[in-house]
Amino acid sequence: MTFKFPKNKPLLLDGATGTELEKHGVSLNDKLWSGIAVISEPKKLEEVYLDYLNCGSELIETATYQLTKKGLIKHDLDPHSTYQKAIDIADSARQKHFEKTGKKAMIVGSIGPFGAYLADGAEFTGHYPEISNEEMKAFHSDRLDYLYNSPLVDLIGFETIPSFEEVKSILEMMKTKLDEAKKAGKPYKPYYLALSCSPEMVLADGSLLHKVLEYINGHLEENLVAVGANCCGLRTSKVLIEKFDLEFGNFHNLDRQCRIVIYPNSGEIYDGITKEWIMDDKLGTTDLQQAFREAAEVFLSKKRLGLVGGCCRTGPAQIKLLREMIDEKK
Repeated sequence: MTFKFPKNKPLLLDGATGTELEKHGVSLNDKLWSGIAVISEPKKLEEVYLDYLNCGSELIETATYQLTKKGLIKHDLDPHSTYQKAIDIADSARQKHFEKTGKKAMIVGSIGPFGAYLADGAEFTGHYPEISNEEMKAFHSDRLDYLYNSPLVDLIGFETIPSFEEVKSILEMMKTKLDEAKKAGKPYKPYYLALSCSPEMVLADGSLLHKVLEYINGHLEENLVAVGANCCGLRTSKVLIEKFDLEFGNFHNLDRQCRIVIYPNSGEIYDGITKEWIMDDKLGTTDLQQAFREAAEVFLSKKRLGLVGGCCRTGPAQIKLLREMIDEKK
C-alpha cells in the first residue's frame, strides 16, 4: 500500500501506556511492563485507548513493545495468542470509537528494541552484549511476522531503537518483507523508525545521527514512511526535531519519501536516587503542560513533521493539547 500523510499537518499518535495503566490501578511490576495488561487487565487497557481516542489520537499502539517471544515463553505464555489479544484490545477500542464518532483510527504494531528485552536500560544506552545481525533479525522476526500479517494492524512502529547495528537489521528485515509482498502480488505494510537519541544529538550507542540517516537514505525502500525519535527528554526533543529537519534536507531520498516522527517524554526526569520522576528544572517553567506546549510549537512549525505524540509520563492532557494545536493550524 502507499501510505499518505494528510497535507500540511501531522497524524496524531497516542501517549504513554504504562503511566495511564497505573492511573487505572494496574500494577506494572513485571518484566513484561505494560504488556502485562494484555493478560491481566484487558478492559483497563481498552479504557486507556479510548481515553486517547476521545482526545483526538488518530493512531493507537499495541501494547507489544515489551512482548517478545523469549519473554513470553519465560512467562509460560503463548506468543501468538498474546499478540492476537493485544491487537484485539486495540481493535475493540477502535471499533467502539468509530461507532461513537464515525472516525476510524489506525493501529500501530509496536516493536521495542532488543534492549527492552534485556530490561537493563540498554534501550537508552545501546550497550548490547555481542549479537550478530542474523541473531538480531531472529529475535525480532516472530513478533514482526505476527503484527505484519495481521489485517487489523495498519502500520509497524519500531520504537526506541538505540543501536546502529539494530537499525541495519530492521532495514534488512523490512526490505525482505517488501520484496516478499511484491513477489506475491500483495500490498506491503508501511513502517516507521523511532530512534533512541542522547542529549548529545547522537544515537544512544554513540553513532552520529548524520551517519545513521546517511545509511537509511542509501538503503531506503518504499515501505519506510517516517524516521525520528521517541522517549527523549522534552528539552532534547526540541533540538532533535531541528536536527532531523536539517538532516532530511541533506538527503534527497529520505526527504522525498519520509516524514519526521517524534514523541517525547512529559518534561519530567527520573531521579535514580529517590526513584521518582521530578520536573526538569532546566525547562524554565514548573508548568508541565506549558513546557509541552512550547515543545509542540517547535514540532508543529516543521513541514516535514508526519507523526507526533507523547511517550513516558504523557497522557490524554498532552494528546488533547496536540490535537487542539494541530487543528488550529488548518
